[in-house]
Amino acid sequence: MKIKLVSCTAVLTALLGNFVYGAFGTGGLQPAWADVPSGGSAPAPASGDLAAPQLAPCISWRNPNVQSKYAMLCIHGLGLYSKSYQTFGQIMSRTGGIIYAIDVRGFGSWVNAQGHENLDFNGCLADIESALKEIHTSHPGLPVFLLGESMGGAVALRAASTYPELIDGVISAVPAGERFKQKRTDLKVALDVLSGAHKTRSGIGKQVVEQAATDKQAGKVNEQLAAAWQDDPLDRLDLSAKDLMQFQSFMNDNHDAVKKLTVPVLFLQGLDDDLVRPDGTWDLMKEVGVHDRTLVALPARHLMLEESQTQNPAERRAAWHSVLAWVLSHLPDHAVADVPAVRTIAPQAARKITQGLPTVLVFYAKWCDQCDKIAGFVNRAQKQNAKQVRFVKYDVDDPRNQALLKELSIGAIPELIFLKPDGTISSSLMGQTAPLVIMNNIADMLKH
Repeated sequence: MKIKLVSCTAVLTALLGNFVYGAFGTGGLQPAWADVPSGGSAPAPASGDLAAPQLAPCISWRNPNVQSKYAMLCIHGLGLYSKSYQTFGQIMSRTGGIIYAIDVRGFGSWVNAQGHENLDFNGCLADIESALKEIHTSHPGLPVFLLGESMGGAVALRAASTYPELIDGVISAVPAGERFKQKRTDLKVALDVLSGAHKTRSGIGKQVVEQAATDKQAGKVNEQLAAAWQDDPLDRLDLSAKDLMQFQSFMNDNHDAVKKLTVPVLFLQGLDDDLVRPDGTWDLMKEVGVHDRTLVALPARHLMLEESQTQNPAERRAAWHSVLAWVLSHLPDHAVADVPAVRTIAPQAARKITQGLPTVLVFYAKWCDQCDKIAGFVNRAQKQNAKQVRFVKYDVDDPRNQALLKELSIGAIPELIFLKPDGTISSSLMGQTAPLVIMNNIADMLKH
């Protein structure tokens, strides 16, 4: 079995040539959904016996001026949430990627979802499956890659071994469970368990941030990264001993999971990582049970893809180039058109929803921050297009809406579905999305 080890990215950088940089923002609109009345009520039959789905909050990045070549779902690290991929998502969208990132259970918007505030890896794996299925439905024919960093790298490996039919490759950055100063952390967790404090929050999260943000060369903490990690209210660092035990158990079990991999895999490891031991990632890579496996070792610290705006420019470019070069090398030789699959709603339900007009279905949850971020623009678009477009909003936690959610296979929230007057789906957008992308989809719907 052949193992490829790359210790520098000069060749990758040269191959990529003029890499495009820039920002493609998602806006900062945060008004409540209730500000503007819904354009209609849910026509789905009352079904109180159906449990509300547990749909992951999601952000997406797509550049409408670039031909789509691939889709990618990103999983964040411990304590962070989907927004940590914002700079990475913006950059990769300029290379033809449609980039998605979801919140792992227990982090991000989940901390506001009553009954779902705790770390839940099994629930996260189910969320990944739902999101991947929706991505395939929205972009049939496009290659789909799964990416994760740190804890997210381990989750991505587990998901890739569980749902290989849903992805064309997996990218896992610093996924090993072997950490520096691990004995100190383990001792603190053990003492909390013995003292009965395992359900209360520990101070280990701050220790993890300091290690992850440490610049070995400069001998100090990257204060910008530490602040970005600690100051965002949706970044969760108050982890209990119980959470940390579950986290470590999951990380350790990946040694068995990687042996089941059947898809191509790229590992990334920072040589100056002060949190995860580089030899732990090397050991994981050696255990992978697939021929197409690559390890790229970079002169970088722990986080290379997340919170990229706080990183050393040379280090983050090397990481971006490595990911992009690997993805491009695993694309099909022929171009694939990004044409959504033809989906329809049952005729009777479609007539009730559209009432003969082009219609935008908006799926959201009241606790979802990503949903709030697009609420203002959706409300304004509803006012501006009141005479020619219907907007119908569905709270995914309302039992009355479950039949429609199931029929449309909603994969994450927020999700916008654009319907022609006859109920045929023109397009769909999963995740918090830039206003320009939403506008373009409304315009395309009105052309038909």
